[in-house]
Amino acid sequence: MAVLTVLGAAGFGGYRFLQSQWYVGEQDGQVTVFRGVSGSIAGLELHRAQEPPTGVPAARLSEGDLDRLGSGIEAADRADAARIVSVLAAQRAPVPTPVATPTTRPGPTAPAGPTATPGPTAGPR
Repeated sequence: MAVLTVLGAAGFGGYRFLQSQWYVGEQDGQVTVFRGVSGSIAGLELHRAQEPPTGVPAARLSEGDLDRLGSGIEAADRADAARIVSVLAAQRAPVPTPVATPTTRPGPTAPAGPTATPGPTAGPR
């Protein structure tokens, strides 16, 4: 009976610990806030994504932020995780914009050949 009590207390303590942990990671191509710790034990995930999705695409982050996101960015609590998401969203890598190439439209063309320039006119004096 004592063994079951110890195992139960350890399980409850572990569950409470996981519920107090937060981190920011990536799921389905988006920056995501998770509760728990990154990883699994014997196929049992130790985290779960919190809703709603952040709407911040991971592909728009810098390479350094993507690396940090891959291993999980620890947060003190849910509010800290939201702050981290805000910072990541503000520091997104710029989306390359297509360079506009000037287009020229053909306009009226001048007639070919020599052009006459008006000269002084002779008139009565």
